[in-house]
Amino acid sequence: MRTVQHELPVAGEAFNLAGERGVDIDRVLAEERARLAAECAAKEYAAKMQRSLAECPGLIGVDAFGPSSPANVAIDPRQSVAAMIWLKRRFHVAETIELSTQSESLHVEVMPRKHRSGRATITRPRFGKIEQFTFTL
Repeated sequence: MRTVQHELPVAGEAFNLAGERGVDIDRVLAEERARLAAECAAKEYAAKMQRSLAECPGLIGVDAFGPSSPANVAIDPRQSVAAMIWLKRRFHVAETIELSTQSESLHVEVMPRKHRSGRATITRPRFGKIEQFTFTL
């Protein structure tokens, strides 16, 4: 006598009894809208910062600028003092300056300043690690 469990051995192959999750079109469309809104906001912010940095003396060029990411600003070495004073008044400026021999410019990382919104402490942004030297005395 055959057992009941062996009566339909191909039923698992004929019918997919495992649960499958389909694509949630509402979630996909909401994520797409949020991504497009973030892209538009980032482009508007970058254009606003480009207009602001256009007034910097000795400005040569700027990399992509984001609200929470540093931008690499290229300035003319002949006007570096005036440019650094201008940048420090308006942005957080990294302590490191790189000299580019190809474009004959100085590269400085800057980050936008956050508006004070009633917080007690304002923290400075973190740029790349600064190289530390130890001397044996």
